[in-house]
Amino acid sequence: MNSPDSSPPIDSPSPEGPPPPYFVRGSTVLAAALLSTTFLLLSYWPLWHSDIWGHLKYGEWIVRHHRLPETELFLSSEDRQPYIGFYWLMQAGSFAVYSLGERLAGGDELQRLAGGAELLAAMYAALSLLSCFLQLLAYRRASGSTPLACMGLVLAVVCVSRVQRPQVAGEVCFAAVLWALSGPTLSRGALLLIPLCLALWANLHGSYAAGLVLIGLFFVGRLIEVGRASGSWRWTTLTGDAQVRRLFLVGLFSTVAVSILNPQGPRLLLDTLLFSRLPNVPAMDEWNPLDFRWGFGDHWLYIATVVLVMVSQLVSPRLLPPSALLLCISFGVMPLKSQRMLIWWYVLVPWIVLPAWAALGKSLKWPWLHYRSEATGGKTLMAVSFVVLAVWLSPPTRWLRSGHPRPLERTLGLGTPWQLADQLTRPNAKTYYPDLAKALNDYPNHRFQGTIFTTLTQGEYLLWELPADVPVLLYTHVHLFSSAYFHECLTVLTAEPGWRTVLARRCVNMVVVEVEDHPQLTQALKADPDWEIVVNETGLRSKPDPRTRLLVAVRRVPLTANN
Repeated sequence: MNSPDSSPPIDSPSPEGPPPPYFVRGSTVLAAALLSTTFLLLSYWPLWHSDIWGHLKYGEWIVRHHRLPETELFLSSEDRQPYIGFYWLMQAGSFAVYSLGERLAGGDELQRLAGGAELLAAMYAALSLLSCFLQLLAYRRASGSTPLACMGLVLAVVCVSRVQRPQVAGEVCFAAVLWALSGPTLSRGALLLIPLCLALWANLHGSYAAGLVLIGLFFVGRLIEVGRASGSWRWTTLTGDAQVRRLFLVGLFSTVAVSILNPQGPRLLLDTLLFSRLPNVPAMDEWNPLDFRWGFGDHWLYIATVVLVMVSQLVSPRLLPPSALLLCISFGVMPLKSQRMLIWWYVLVPWIVLPAWAALGKSLKWPWLHYRSEATGGKTLMAVSFVVLAVWLSPPTRWLRSGHPRPLERTLGLGTPWQLADQLTRPNAKTYYPDLAKALNDYPNHRFQGTIFTTLTQGEYLLWELPADVPVLLYTHVHLFSSAYFHECLTVLTAEPGWRTVLARRCVNMVVVEVEDHPQLTQALKADPDWEIVVNETGLRSKPDPRTRLLVAVRRVPLTANN
């Protein structure tokens, strides 16, 4: 065996000549195994009751009306704010996938729900897989080592929370742009493809601004590199570099493409800039700064990644290039102002540290970093086997083999109130909550009437499943609510003085909350003689996550618009 010193460079051809193009090396087998395992795990991840169902509701409206709504759709007219079309394409696409799953499943309502949820979960797993694949390519291009790229992908997968929401599409686009920018010089094709990617991104999710910032930072970083290398900071010298010119053009073309290739036109850019200043946005935890205090929280993982970047720089003989340093100063600091920025920082951390690890490996002559195994057909077969096995074991393929999707208990997250919704919409089908069934005897035809007040997450699924004559007062799209209306909702959630008046004025006959997350409202409902507790999952062992334990209260004497 050759010594590490005499081993060929990472990308050098074999002395015996190039292997057939379909032969792969051991590092590719490792990457295939990692990606296949990631997809398989994500495909079994149940749909969490986040904002996915509200987006699905908007997607249904868009598909059926063939246009975008002008305002929020599901509140009274005076409580609505203008619709912002950040997500319209993802909303419509998600509804199309869900509808296909319903048709494939057939059967009764619950069977169709299981089919739609199964296919929707598979779609999000596929998007996450694509994001991971593009991240792997970016890390490989930045470090020059597939094993290091695999290590970086493991780090990113561990850090990034995989929740099914339109943001996943933004993660795919972010990774694609990062991969394109990681090369030494942008190709001419990138001058077209990157702007088209940004335009698509702007119709999928509002995080497209992160892509524009990424391009801008790479442009400034390249300017610094050229100026420092040439010793001249004159504009003619800087623009003489091909990469500087192409980064500038990509940034310009991307901004123009985003401005014109969306239903709202240039106004989308203004809406993006003003979004974080909307009065209701600060009420959402993910838009608040990181909370540095003792106890479990995202801040510990953030601190760990910052320490990792600092230690990697200290032990590596390679200094951070200007672009990486700018990424640390910008994306590394953004989470201090908004937790929502953590996702982009976690994707960038491996890209920043892997070149430092590669430089350290070269100085220490790590054999595993430099040695390349022989490309063989057997390794190609192994890589393909990992992919085929992951697809074969995935829920959609098992659905094809068995003829039916997984049961709802496995497809939907534990906190999804599908049993409650089913009992409210089909009271004669199945009784999940006997006390609720008794309380509904006081309603005409034993069917619930009136309005339901819920928490943000519980309102998502109930908004999707319940008919229009049973409105839900609250769900996660709070940026589409008037500030006065949202203040009323917060008054109820925290059981502040006046909460009973708000519920009475809105004809609320049912309240659905997570017990541990809203203790004040829970205790107020238990102590109020006007309300009866019909579901109380406090300490329920089958739901170990406190965020999934529900309390449902109904008004003893139902209110109507007449009283």
